Amino acid sequence: MQVAFFLSDAVAADPAGGVALDGLVAHGIEPIILVPSAGGPLGTPADGGWRQMVLASDRLADGDPIWSAGAGRGMSGGGVAGAFVVCRDARDAACAAEHGCRVVIVLGDRLLDEVMGPEEPVWKDVSVAPDLAAAARYVADEVAETVRSGPFPFQQSAREERPAVTALSAGDMAKVFGIVVSAGVAVSLGITYLLRDIYQTYTFPPIAYWLTFQFIDQTWRGILFLLIGTAIGLLAPRLVRRVMRPPSYR
Repeated sequence: MQVAFFLSDAVAADPAGGVALDGLVAHGIEPIILVPSAGGPLGTPADGGWRQMVLASDRLADGDPIWSAGAGRGMSGGGVAGAFVVCRDARDAACAAEHGCRVVIVLGDRLLDEVMGPEEPVWKDVSVAPDLAAAARYVADEVAETVRSGPFPFQQSAREERPAVTALSAGDMAKVFGIVVSAGVAVSLGITYLLRDIYQTYTFPPIAYWLTFQFIDQTWRGILFLLIGTAIGLLAPRLVRRVMRPPSYR
């Protein structure tokens, strides 16, 4: 049976509260009255028979949450979270909303600003009812709609699986480096022979003289190109690791 909690001040402030609670019982909803310990138990009408629970403090928001007050009475936090809480005080509404309850505030003869205060509340999913009867009808309608809709109709989304990627070992990286260096040497030798033949056959603009380091001695020029090629070869394994890194899913 679905449980709905009513703060005692919300019930006591409405002369027709007993009729409203009786209507919930007819819809298969058990109303439980939360009574502050300082005020004593609320008088239960003879035809009501509602279960009452005494809170550990004067106000719900000033003391323990609802499920703490219900410890040892066959109730737990998991069973109370998601239950309806009908109250008059904004502090009670804030406390219940923060702990996952579905809150309905009874205004009575007050304006909404008088209950909420001048500042906009942090919690946005709180319902407002003019009286206890309207709050009880709202609870009954919500429970009936939940029963009619049934469980969530959609299946859980398929689990995303990451592709299996084998990390390269140190030996594999050495092989890759050797292949890259060998390929670079072969390409360099080919370019060298071609450039030598082109230089002897064609005339190039002065910029080519500077780009190919012709102003440096031929021995040092060769060492410079070897260093450049070695640096590129050392950076190649890092590039391979970055390319083969598995994609991240969010």
